[in-house]
Amino acid sequence: MLRLKVRPGQLLPGEQHIVSATVRATVAGRSVYLVPRADGGLVVGASSREDSLPGTHAGSVQELLDDAVAVLPGVKETELVEITTRARPGTPDDIPYLGRCEQAPDVVVSTGYSRHGILLAPLAARLAAALLSDDGEAALSEEDRRMLAHMSPTRSLTAPQMTPTGL
Repeated sequence: MLRLKVRPGQLLPGEQHIVSATVRATVAGRSVYLVPRADGGLVVGASSREDSLPGTHAGSVQELLDDAVAVLPGVKETELVEITTRARPGTPDDIPYLGRCEQAPDVVVSTGYSRHGILLAPLAARLAAALLSDDGEAALSEEDRRMLAHMSPTRSLTAPQMTPTGL
């Protein structure tokens, strides 16, 4: 994710920002978004890669900037303020884990949302809060119960059966 700063000289008299709302686009098959901030900042995101490198991949920064400029040419004149790279953990089947921990029923697991965490946060918070409240779980709809069953944290814990080796 990139944080850019719009320079005052880029704006016409009376303009507050170079964009007035979040812009989502696809450039060369890649998704890009531009989010204006009240302080004059502009957030550009987001890249995604699956490797073990802890830092920022230079190619990802270039692609984000190229895509943002293709959508909004004025991005070229902004100041690059910050580059943020963080892990967004997912699950092997790309379905988040959300549910009670079998070994500790008072513990609720909610993880593995990958790049969709910001979109799923309201749902995850509502379901986790219901699981943690005394009467919330009883008030869950049938659809909520089906979702929780599908997102069970124990669904991938099927350990292989150990058999004697004849030693």
